[in-house]
Amino acid sequence: MTDATADSASAPPQAAPPSARAFNPGYVRYAMVLLLIVYTLNFVDRQIVSILNEDIKEALGASDTQMGLLGGLAFALFYTTLGIPIAVLADRGNRVKIIATGLAIWSAMTAVCGLATNFLQIFLARIGVGVGEAACTPPAQSLIADYVPAERRASAMAFYALGIPLGTMLGFAFGGIFAQAFGWRAALLLAGGPGVILAVIVWLTLKEPRLHLPKRAHGPPASRPSVGDYLKLFANPTYVHLCCAGGVAAFVGYGLSYWLPAYFIRAFQMSVLEVGLVFGVALGFTGMIGTMLGGLIVDHFKKRFPGAIMAVPATALLVASPAFILALTAPTKWTAIAFLAAPLMLNSFWYGPAFAAVQSLVAPSQRATATAIYLFVVNLIGLGGGIPFVGWLSDHLGQIAQAGDIPLGMNTAVAALPLRWSIVIVGTLGLWATVHMFLAARTMRRDVVS
Repeated sequence: MTDATADSASAPPQAAPPSARAFNPGYVRYAMVLLLIVYTLNFVDRQIVSILNEDIKEALGASDTQMGLLGGLAFALFYTTLGIPIAVLADRGNRVKIIATGLAIWSAMTAVCGLATNFLQIFLARIGVGVGEAACTPPAQSLIADYVPAERRASAMAFYALGIPLGTMLGFAFGGIFAQAFGWRAALLLAGGPGVILAVIVWLTLKEPRLHLPKRAHGPPASRPSVGDYLKLFANPTYVHLCCAGGVAAFVGYGLSYWLPAYFIRAFQMSVLEVGLVFGVALGFTGMIGTMLGGLIVDHFKKRFPGAIMAVPATALLVASPAFILALTAPTKWTAIAFLAAPLMLNSFWYGPAFAAVQSLVAPSQRATATAIYLFVVNLIGLGGGIPFVGWLSDHLGQIAQAGDIPLGMNTAVAALPLRWSIVIVGTLGLWATVHMFLAARTMRRDVVS
């Protein structure tokens, strides 16, 4: 799946954000765990197509370009565009019911993907998954910002963001296990079931702070933000750099995580079960460590240096980018996997801090929509662009090599070479993201609002 502004003095009075003190600490922990489970399922259903990529491609006769569109654009187009109107509704309405409804939709559509008999049908079903998932992160992060005080926000957002590596790990591992045992269709059908049940639990047990906190105690009611208020976000340099950094980082991250399993299957003749388990563990545990470390380190340093919220993940990405190249050019699968551990961990540092930064740059009444606009940019570039671009580049490099009899490498199955160099080329773009992160770090103190 920010802090605020120099002109905040001239802004209209805002309602104070609901405090975590309004709920029993035990309930806040329950709510955080429940939201983490929701976000984990979000990524299970989003990423499971990656581990099933080769089986779906063979069954439906698709190209790498088509599979890139299936993993990226089919999902991202509606996920990003619908996220904004849903978030506007979340800023004014019941966020819990919005999350529960979205969860039920995307889970059901994941199961429908398993019933597809041609590429068009599974493409349309993936659009349905994107429609449902659009209702998850903006309202969930807005709720977390209400539950948790600002000084612990980066760590809280990092805890929520654990759903990214955890969901990826479970999607790869269980996707590989079920696909090996029952086939890719059964894997998708089984992946969709738990979310429908969880949607009922969310609806019945998660509390909307707006309904449980009396209006007294919060001063004058918050004015409803206008379209102009949201457009002003793009006059905020920190917010713009956050969007650019997140977009490029997601372009790299989604492109790599989606195509790495296919690369290892082609390059080292690993089975879908072996790749699912190996990458489930590699992506899951390294991602979880990196995600939590990023949030904890930022919360430690940002009291003295507010810019640490972006400087820390920028430094991590700076180290991670060249390390990906070493991993992808390694001659054996275990050497490659070993080299991947550090960059996969470092590449996760930015999740929690970036989400926390967005929440801090706007008033409480704008949080869900500011997050949705941020995710619109990040996922349209990252999901919508990164995954299809790697697939297109792989097809293109393969055609060039075939036409000109150009060797793209040694010691690797020939079928994997175009995909290998496509991933390497995209991996180097992580350096671009670090530039925007360091620029955001410079202006962070000035632009923080809440």
